[in-house]
Amino acid sequence: MRTGGSIRGCCTVLAILGVAIWCIGVAYAETGTYPDSFDWANAGVACANAGDYEGAIGYYDKALENAPGIAEIHHNRALALEHLGRQEEAIGEYQRAIEIDPNLIQAHFNLFLLTADIINPLTISIIVPGACILAFLHHRHRKKEQQESRVMQGITHE
Repeated sequence: MRTGGSIRGCCTVLAILGVAIWCIGVAYAETGTYPDSFDWANAGVACANAGDYEGAIGYYDKALENAPGIAEIHHNRALALEHLGRQEEAIGEYQRAIEIDPNLIQAHFNLFLLTADIINPLTISIIVPGACILAFLHHRHRKKEQQESRVMQGITHE
């Protein structure tokens, strides 16, 4: 025969477990990440390391279903797309990774390299001289600012 104390003890334990489970659920919902998202992403990395880029993309897609806000998964998916020759899709994934985490330097670098391969020689012949002119104008502007600053401080006499 159970006593009132043992029933209250069981109810207390169940209540504590219920609150703990609820808290875990809320934490997952707030962060938008789930443990299996990282498992899917890790499986994608393993496939990519083995050279199975199609399989890797499938795993990355599953990971992104639960956690679309993880920049590294978008970056890894872009790498797999790039290996498959799907440059336009890779560019979109790199851009998405950068939107999520602007400090993801590797995504910036890979996006630059990928788009540099796509740019044709005519575009490069326009960009390079333009960049040189802008750098020259910026240098002249900075030099003038420095000179004005020294005059204002009374360092030079004119």
